[in-house]
Amino acid sequence: MFNKIKILSIILFLIFNEICSQNINGVAIYGLKTTIDFNKIENSTAKDINILKNTIDDSSGPSSTKFKLIFNNYSSLFYYESNLNVSSSKIDMASVKAKITGKIYSNLISKKVIQQKESLGEVFRIIKNFDDYNWKLTNEKIRMDKYICYKAISVDSTKRNNKIIEAWYTPEIPVNTGPMGSGGLPGLIVVLKVDIFTYYLEKLNLNSINKIEIDEPRTGKEVNKIEYDSIYRILYKKKDQLEREEY
Repeated sequence: MFNKIKILSIILFLIFNEICSQNINGVAIYGLKTTIDFNKIENSTAKDINILKNTIDDSSGPSSTKFKLIFNNYSSLFYYESNLNVSSSKIDMASVKAKITGKIYSNLISKKVIQQKESLGEVFRIIKNFDDYNWKLTNEKIRMDKYICYKAISVDSTKRNNKIIEAWYTPEIPVNTGPMGSGGLPGLIVVLKVDIFTYYLEKLNLNSINKIEIDEPRTGKEVNKIEYDSIYRILYKKKDQLEREEY
């Protein structure tokens, strides 16, 4: 006999497939906030933690950093939109994260995800797939603004201690995409929690008059995530060596 979660999954996918036959396009604005628990930072003394607290903004409140997600039935594009430049003597980790994100394209049919970003003078296209998330749907639900949202979780085995990724999605918005190249769920991801970062939907404009065209990024060296991490370490080491030689 099916359990409640399996039954819920079947119902949600049936509803999603039914309404996905409609033409849909939209623009979503996401905010980003950070939550830092300094006491969980490994190999840090009390002095180190105090220095970090005086350097990094740990207010856990909404950041002035904004992202835009544009989408249609077939693809989506997520990118850093703006920062209100609120003056602060501390480092805003949300702003730092935004500036290294680049552009993230998702093909909603093939489930292919391409993150185009520049690192240390080189442009890369990092290839991923929605299936990499291997989402586990739950029957937990809450209302966020005017949408009923359901919880899904994923375990990122590429991170130490198997980091948990948490998503809240709504079948009321029938697009299988979300912030940071997340997707593959039966509805738009309204909230995404990854490490210290939480992306949350602030504004949504659905079915605008103008048709939204989204082009796949073509510029940059194509690599997977493991290859990119390896190349980045090599480039960073070279950069560090060059800077040391200058002194």
